[in-house]
Amino acid sequence: MSILNNAIDSLVLGLEDFESSNPKRLISCTRNLFAGILLLFKHKLASISPAGSDEALIKQKVLPQVDTDGKVIWKGKGKKTVDVQEIRDRFTSLGIKTHWDRVEKINKFRNDIEHYHTDMSKDAIRQLITDCFIVVRDFITDEIKDDPKKLLGDEAWETLVSVSEVYEKEKEECVKFIDEVVFGSDALYEAIISYNCISCSSGLITVDDPKLPKEDITFVCKSCGQEYVYEQMVELSLGEYFSDDSSYLIDCPECDKKAYIYHEQRCAICEESAEHTCERCGEDIPAEELDGSGFCGWCTHMMNKDD
Repeated sequence: MSILNNAIDSLVLGLEDFESSNPKRLISCTRNLFAGILLLFKHKLASISPAGSDEALIKQKVLPQVDTDGKVIWKGKGKKTVDVQEIRDRFTSLGIKTHWDRVEKINKFRNDIEHYHTDMSKDAIRQLITDCFIVVRDFITDEIKDDPKKLLGDEAWETLVSVSEVYEKEKEECVKFIDEVVFGSDALYEAIISYNCISCSSGLITVDDPKLPKEDITFVCKSCGQEYVYEQMVELSLGEYFSDDSSYLIDCPECDKKAYIYHEQRCAICEESAEHTCERCGEDIPAEELDGSGFCGWCTHMMNKDD
């Protein structure tokens, strides 16, 4: 059976798992959907591998050989195929595009539910399927050059479309209420609307009363009812949003909360702003040295040395 057939089978099985009334099948749903996406990616790499290379682009080990004409050729070796990061590296090198932000979210959901036994609600799976729908639809259309509805079949396609439409409508309602709150920070707004509930992994986070002063607002997960006070939501959402680059988020010199957004030069909780230019040398103070003193680390060291 071809890699493409395996990919479609995995995606269809994942959607069948989602439709099941057995909650335990949600685990296999995430596993099958993610496996299907990776197989789609590997199909693309295999399809453009040079003839006679043993599908070199999907193999972890690729070694040079000399052919009968004395030319050096590269051939895939062994059964181990590329992992997620290796696929991403090869896509980047080859100019193959996909929604990596959504792929990473799906992978994180799958990893959490398999390794950390995180409870996952049906709404969280709807979000995962929505991301899956967009990844699969665009990749099959743009990179495989085929019709996703035809490949997946009418039933699976309709499930993808209907689940995605329901989730997107509910998410739109949640964001509508959040939009009424004036945060004064673009990064905080983006962090909150992209945050997933710590209890059930659902992205359906909203506010109870957007007309209250923001520090009195309670955030609520529509899926499981988990509530978050303002400061808690700020720290959790910003921590997740900037998890890949901690230099954007530091401890606030005023309130000590990890909510100071360095590039916005303000704390998302107490709203205080520290001096970002060193009073002694005139250089920008790096994020790791910003302590509210008004001096960079080097100048602080030199002044203490002079004393």
